[in-house]
Amino acid sequence: MGHKFSSTILPGIFALSAFAAVHTAPASASEGVPTGEIDHGKPGVYVVTLSCGACHTGRVKAGNKQVYIDGAPNTQFDVRKWRQAYVRTLDGYLKPEQIGTAAKPGTTAQKLIEIINGKPAGYFAEGLPDLPTDPELLQEIDAGQRAFIKQNLTKVLTEFAIGAQSASNAVALQKNHGSSYGWWNSPGLAGYSAGMSDGSGDLLVALVSSIATKTALKQGKQVNTKAFLAERHPALPSFATVTDIPSIWHQSLRSTGQWDGSVTDPFWRNIAAQLPIVMEPEKVDLTNTYITANYVADLPSPPYPFEVDLESAARGEALFKQNCAACHQPHNTTQYWDTHTDTNRSEVLNPAGLQLFAAGFQGSCRDVNFSYKDKQGKVHKPCAENAANYIRDVTDSRKQGYAADVLDGVWARAPCLHNGSVPTLHHLLSPRERPTRFVRGALDFDVRSVGFEWRVARKPELEAEAPTLFVYDTMLDGLSNVGHNKDMWIDGKLYRLDWGHPSLKAQRADLIEYLKTR
Repeated sequence: MGHKFSSTILPGIFALSAFAAVHTAPASASEGVPTGEIDHGKPGVYVVTLSCGACHTGRVKAGNKQVYIDGAPNTQFDVRKWRQAYVRTLDGYLKPEQIGTAAKPGTTAQKLIEIINGKPAGYFAEGLPDLPTDPELLQEIDAGQRAFIKQNLTKVLTEFAIGAQSASNAVALQKNHGSSYGWWNSPGLAGYSAGMSDGSGDLLVALVSSIATKTALKQGKQVNTKAFLAERHPALPSFATVTDIPSIWHQSLRSTGQWDGSVTDPFWRNIAAQLPIVMEPEKVDLTNTYITANYVADLPSPPYPFEVDLESAARGEALFKQNCAACHQPHNTTQYWDTHTDTNRSEVLNPAGLQLFAAGFQGSCRDVNFSYKDKQGKVHKPCAENAANYIRDVTDSRKQGYAADVLDGVWARAPCLHNGSVPTLHHLLSPRERPTRFVRGALDFDVRSVGFEWRVARKPELEAEAPTLFVYDTMLDGLSNVGHNKDMWIDGKLYRLDWGHPSLKAQRADLIEYLKTR
């Protein structure tokens, strides 16, 4: 689902036409109230932005064709590279003199007006939902859209420029020395994030920048970037908290969301998913939030598109039940620290960050009368409740750790672990064979090891079909591939996590074969 925007600052990111179109509320609509439909008698600005599928539609090469997988992580999408391209584009076209004023449009505004005037009759009524069939009404809609956009163009462009500057300041703050990506061993951002995101870290810095922008606007000023970077921002972590894009199948089997299990309700999980993209709480689309929550509640995981040895898989199922199922079961709310995976993401929230998160959540749900029905028909009024009740307080180290997922469709979710630091299932189960460097962003599938092609030596030949391909380095901050590598005692029973010994080769193969069928 996409998002409607009706606040004064348009989003700090802008999608290309390949992504889902979204419709704003009309300019006269009540601020922040989702309309649920378009009133064609009231022209408005229809903004295009990311939909859920941008991050959660995966692909894999199966023979000579690509298979699209709804709900899988998009292992090629680099959201930070896209944001960077957006900001650079706007920076090149949205300087004050290029925007101009309503009375005297600048060069960019003039060019857009020329483009609008050059489009054929009816063009600006195309693609809108629930259009009338009467040709005269279509002409009225088209004419109204043209006039509205031209009349408000310089205002719209100014708002885009403000949003772009806020996004640029947020990235600069992340890369500032002493901040989350400002160290000698910090991972890269744009160009080094295919299939990854830092939903919590990126959101925190976006909220900090947004607050600074709004404060400056109220004072009739612009943010002084140098002063902004010099300030102390206690809500931000001082280490990288990048994670893999998760899958979103069968959400009804999960009692918590996020890698650390910190969000406990399906509606609020989707608020958490939207905020890092929308960046402004008041722009979150509540209608799309519940529609998406209901859609993914029972979204099935995909079948494995290659051959499976069913006899081997049956033996592997027994091994899974003995060693894995106790943790990787539906509705497990335990947060595990003792698997010893990289701790950065689990420590992303400090008390100031938690407070900022809760305020962002509550600011997103701004209509106390908003209600929806879940798939069981139960009526919910989320905005009448305290959003903080649905965010676990994980600021205490005793409550930090990672959720154990149910592993549905795990074959399509490589690389493994919360930070995507282990390229295949084989490497997950054989810890001593884990590579320190591997490529991410390929669609070729390694059916033996079960994961996407990972060998650095193949990088030159893979780049033609993988424009966001990069080399993942597990020596960088937050990208460690340790953890889930030693057998564990839980409630007096030993569970095997390390299947790497030569004597376990056949059992490891059986377990991998079963995991293909999850």
